[in-house]
Amino acid sequence: MDATHSTALENGTKVSTIGLRPLGFLTGSASVIGIPGQSVDLTFYPSTELMAGVWTVQGTAYTFQSYFCTTQALAPTEANVQEAYLMLNSNPTPINGDGVHANSGTNNAFYVRRVVGDWDVTQMDKIKWTSRPATTTDDQVLIPHTTLASDDLAVNVTAMVKTAIRQGETMIGFCLVPVATQPLNMRNFVSPYHERLDRAPRLVIITK
Repeated sequence: MDATHSTALENGTKVSTIGLRPLGFLTGSASVIGIPGQSVDLTFYPSTELMAGVWTVQGTAYTFQSYFCTTQALAPTEANVQEAYLMLNSNPTPINGDGVHANSGTNNAFYVRRVVGDWDVTQMDKIKWTSRPATTTDDQVLIPHTTLASDDLAVNVTAMVKTAIRQGETMIGFCLVPVATQPLNMRNFVSPYHERLDRAPRLVIITK
């Protein structure tokens, strides 16, 4: 599947939509699952789910994080960017969590963070719990807890995108990190590998 990148004019401004779909191994996602402070790993790739949460697997609590990226051009300069939104859509067919609802628990809040440092997006299958790409809390966005079973999001990531461009990044990667440290809390979104491509994550950039 190819990544999509469309541009349109709305009220004199330019809106670019970057579809975060698989382009070979260049654009995709990995679900990183492990136990904090331990080397136990249940990471799998490719994953149809983008998850942030803590859930029990055979009686053991595991932390779920997700990494995903796009290698599409962001914008010529930081000054060109007016707004940027990361569109995340709840998973209608969750496998993890309670297997029924995309959102579960009493504390399913999570952070959207930007991936920094060196990471090889052509080898996302090599990402493991003990070799997770570094992220930064700078410009992170806190997504509050929801009681809704399904909740599609438009996350304002303007600051992250501007920073990535200013730092000369040729791509941008995101990570979903749960706030909770106790089970049973989960947020589950459609990943670039899900069959519902109409609900695949997208990065919408509004430029001058």
